[in-house]
Amino acid sequence: MSDLEAKVLKTIKEFGLIEKGETIAVGVSGGADSMVLLSVLGKLSEELECQVKALHFEHGIRGAESEEDLLFVESFCKERGISITTEHGNVPDHMNEGKTNLEEVARDRRYAFFERCIKKGFADKIAVAHHMNDSAETTLFNMIRGAGVSGLGGMKYLSGPYIRPLLDVSRKEIEEYAKEQGIPYRHDSTNDDLSLARNRIRAHIIRELESINEGAVNNIFRTSKILEEEDAYLDGIAEDAFNSIQVSGAGNDVRIEIGKLRTYEPVIRKRIIRKGIMTAIGKLKDITQNDVERILKLAMEEKTGKRYSTSRMDVAISYGLLIIRNKKATIKDTSFYPVDKGNNPLPNGAFLRIEEEEKPLAFPEKTSLIQYIDGDALPEGCVLRTRREGDVFAPFGVKGHKKLKDWFIDSKVDREDRDRILLLAKDDVILWIIGKSLSDLLRIRIDTKNVLKLTYEEGL
Repeated sequence: MSDLEAKVLKTIKEFGLIEKGETIAVGVSGGADSMVLLSVLGKLSEELECQVKALHFEHGIRGAESEEDLLFVESFCKERGISITTEHGNVPDHMNEGKTNLEEVARDRRYAFFERCIKKGFADKIAVAHHMNDSAETTLFNMIRGAGVSGLGGMKYLSGPYIRPLLDVSRKEIEEYAKEQGIPYRHDSTNDDLSLARNRIRAHIIRELESINEGAVNNIFRTSKILEEEDAYLDGIAEDAFNSIQVSGAGNDVRIEIGKLRTYEPVIRKRIIRKGIMTAIGKLKDITQNDVERILKLAMEEKTGKRYSTSRMDVAISYGLLIIRNKKATIKDTSFYPVDKGNNPLPNGAFLRIEEEEKPLAFPEKTSLIQYIDGDALPEGCVLRTRREGDVFAPFGVKGHKKLKDWFIDSKVDREDRDRILLLAKDDVILWIIGKSLSDLLRIRIDTKNVLKLTYEEGL
C-alpha cells in the first residue's frame, strides 16, 4: 500500500467516512484529483467492504473539450468495470435564473445531479475530490471576503452525504501518485482562467506563500482545523444560549429577550444573532458581518420601534424583545383575498393595513413593508395573492409595463421564491410586490391630494 493510499485509509477510518456495505459514488470530472480518488477508493474497497461507482456531470461550458472529458471518463470506467452514471447539463442556458456567476451555477447544477442520484438509490454517499490545497484556498478566499471564524474552518471531511477522503493529501502528492501509478487524467482549461478569483489565489497567492515557507498550505490547513474545533465549541455554547433566551411568537418570527442577550460576551451575542437569522429565514447566504453587527447594535440600544431591514429580513425592537422576521410575504395556496381600507387579515396571521395618512417628509426604501401611495390611484377591487400567468408590473420610476416574470428575472429574485411572494393586484396588474417594489402607478406625485399608508405585518 502506497503512502497516499495509507493516508486516505487513515482519514476514512478516523472520521468514519465510509461504513461497511455502503455504495460510494465518486464525482469524477476527469481531472487528476478525481481520477486519483476513484482509483484509490477502488483499491481500498475490499478492505473497506464498500462498493465504488462513478458520476460525471457534463456542464456544457467548454464545448468539444467538455464532451471529450465525458467520453474519457466513460471509457476509463468501462475498461475497469466501474458502474457510471452521467448527465448533460447546459449550464449557460441557466444563467438567466437570477445568477450571473457561471462557476456558481455549474456547481449548483452538478450537486443537484448528485442529489438526484442519491434519491434514486445509485449510491449512499458521494465522494468529492477536494484536497488540502483546495481547503487552504477556501480559507484564504473566505478570509479575503471578511469571513469570521466559521468561514475560516476550511472544508469538512463529512458534509451530509458528501465525503472528502483526500483532505489530508496535497495537490503535489496527488500529481505524484497519478504519475507513479500511470493514472491518466484530463486538464480543465478553465483552471487557467485568471479572471476567476480562486485561480488567482492558486496561481499567485499560494505560490508566493510557498516561496516564503514550503509548508504554507499544510500550515494553513492545520490552522483551519484548529479554528473549526474552536468554532464548534463556541457554537455549542451559542446554541444553548439561543434556546434559553428565545421566546415564542407569532408565525415564524424569532423573538430574543434583549436583557438576557446582554449577559453573554460579544462573541456569543453575535452567534446568537446569526442563529436567530438562520431560524427566521432558513439560510445565512448573503447575510454579512455588517448585518449581524448592526442588528446587535440595534438590540443593545434597545429603543422600541427601531428597525433594520435587508432584502431578506425585517428586524425590530419591541418592548425588550429583538424580533427577526422573514421578509418574504407568502400565501401557501392559490387563493386571493380582497382588500379595502382598514385591517385586512390573512389566514397565516399576517395582515395588510390601509389607512389615510399625511404626505411623508421622507419615503421608505422600496423593499420596506411600509409604503405610501397616491390614494386616488388605488383602484377598487384589489386583492392579495401570489403570481399568475400574464401578470404585468410597472417598475417604480419607469414608464410602461413589463411582464412580472421578466421583472423577477431582471431583479435576480430566486426562482423558488417567485411563486411565494405576496402581491397586491388589480386583475393582472401588479401594484405592489410586497417586500420588493411598489408600482409606479401608485407613486405619490406633486399633485397628489389623498395619501394612503400601506403596512404589511405579521403581528408584533
